[in-house]
Amino acid sequence: QTCHGGTSCHLLDLIEKSNKQDVPTPSPTMAPVTREDPSNNRFCGTSWTDAAENCTLDNHCPGNECPSGKICYGGISACNAYDLTASPTKQPTPEPTRSPSLTPTAPTAAPTSVPSTTTKAPVTELPTTSP
Repeated sequence: QTCHGGTSCHLLDLIEKSNKQDVPTPSPTMAPVTREDPSNNRFCGTSWTDAAENCTLDNHCPGNECPSGKICYGGISACNAYDLTASPTKQPTPEPTRSPSLTPTAPTAAPTSVPSTTTKAPVTELPTTSP
């Protein structure tokens, strides 16, 4: 494994995988995360530029872990996971909203096949102040 600027590297991370299973891992904590937490500026990418240009919650790597082929880069100050929101779901809501319109709307007339060239408003040289 390689250590990059803005990330925290630990001896445990540098031990070969075959030896890693013999070393107990620390228990995770659920400490509150603030906007200023440096882990909010870590994102996975194939390069620092790639990580900076594709900073999303899916690419966020607060624990320095990324999918194969990507590295966790820190110090991406233009992106902060604290400010990112999850993408909306693609699943529609089960029912429509229950807020009816104030008054029913009348159906509109069908469009004509030939556009009209006349206007219904009077033509004046000065702007009108009422419809």
